[in-house]
Order: sequence, then structure tokens, then C-alpha cells
Amino acid sequence: MDEFVELADWFGWQLPHAPVVVDSLPTPNFMVKDRPLVSFSTNNYLGIATSSRTNAAAIAGIGKYGVGNSDSRLLGGNLPLYGELENKIARFNGKTHSILFATGYLANLGALSTLPRVAQIASAFGFKAKRDYTYAYFSDEHNHISIREGMRLSGARRYSYHHLDLDHLEKLLRRSTATSKIIVTDGVFSQDGDIAPIPDLMRLAERWNAMVYVDDAHGTGVLAKLRSLLSTSFAVEAVTLPRASIASRACRSSRRPDLCSTLT
Repeated sequence: MDEFVELADWFGWQLPHAPVVVDSLPTPNFMVKDRPLVSFSTNNYLGIATSSRTNAAAIAGIGKYGVGNSDSRLLGGNLPLYGELENKIARFNGKTHSILFATGYLANLGALSTLPRVAQIASAFGFKAKRDYTYAYFSDEHNHISIREGMRLSGARRYSYHHLDLDHLEKLLRRSTATSKIIVTDGVFSQDGDIAPIPDLMRLAERWNAMVYVDDAHGTGVLAKLRSLLSTSFAVEAVTLPRASIASRACRSSRRPDLCSTLT
């Protein structure tokens, strides 16, 4: 407790940062104390979160189901509606499966912390691996903090390669002795707008028997070319290229999907 008291004293028992209170949410236009402003940080790129069609559907959903599902999907709250939405999202992105998480942050935490532990989780159903597998993540140094946190929670070995530096990435892939290598990148990097070289990453992944995980939070619905690359590049017929995490801020609500194709 002493440490918390010391911190509170140092901050003067005030919040270190007080968020701006707004009169309306950005569309991207918004109001602060009756002053009109334009937001350059909004996630509502396409205005979907405030469209009349979206609002009407949300109101209809609340009228039918209430404001919460009252149970976890695993135990008894898995409405058919969720599966229908996940199927539509998968088809939209050219994938066979998707799963919704409550937020984008949780999507990366859930997926990246779990991938290296799939055999351990499956053992609860009686699965026993024929041999031991070791995992390693290879992450662009500019990846979002949620990616880094998800990898850390997995317990797998982590390597960071220089931003968009494929030569450095290949050196790390070459040195690794992991049986399962996972390259992780943002599709569009939120801070500087750089676009990941997806086709080149796919070629490296095929060469070094790796998987590729793409967080496309800032590209879906905005960069059609990137979406096309993500869809077509994963058509490569190799067991080692099964997954992309295609997450959307453009289709903004509080939900975000992770997508994958069936292993071939």
C-alpha cells in the first residue's frame, strides 16, 4: 500500500491525464463546449458507427435481446446471431472462419497469447502431440502495444525486427531453431501510415516455414488493395500459411474479428 500512497502523493492525488470532455462523438466533426472541431484521431473512418442504418439495427437488437447476452458464449449465451455475423465477416474477407472479440486489444491478446499453446489447450479434450513443438514470434518493432502484450503473455520466444526491414527479419528467421515461427505485423501502421509489404512477408514465410499474422485494424474498409492482398496471398497452398488477423476500425463498434482460413 505504501507504494500506492507514494504515487498518489507524487501526482498530488490527481489524475496524471484528464481526457477532454466532448459534447458529441466525432463523425469526424464534433463539438467541445459548443465549439465545432474536426477529429484526426477518430476510428470511425467510414461513419458506420453513426449511420442511420447501423443505429436502427442496434436499436432493433436491443429491443429483441436487451443490452447484454447475460452469459458467456461458451456456457449458454451463444446466440445464432453471433455465428451469422462471424460467417458474414469471414466471407467478406475471403476467409472460412472468424471469431469476434470485445475489442481490438482483446483480439490480439486472445489470439497471440493462445497460438503457441494450442496443444496444451487441446489436451483438455484428450489431444496428445506426437512430438514437442517450440514457438517463436517475429514482430515488426512498430507493431501496436496490444500485439506485443499478446506475444508476451504467450510465453513464446520473441524477436523484434527493424521496421519493414525484411533482411533483418530473414536473419532472425534463419537463426531461430523454433519448430513453429510466426511473423506478426500491422497491415497499416497507425502512427506513420506505412503499409506492410504483405506479398514479401508471405514469400519469406513460405521460405522459412512460418505463419503470418496481420493486424489490419487500420486498413479494412479503407485500403481495398491491402484487403485484396491479404485475401489472395493466403490462397497459397501450404499448411504453414493459415492465418491472418483482419481487424477493423473502419467498421467501428466495440467488436473486432479475427479471421483464418481452413488449413490445406
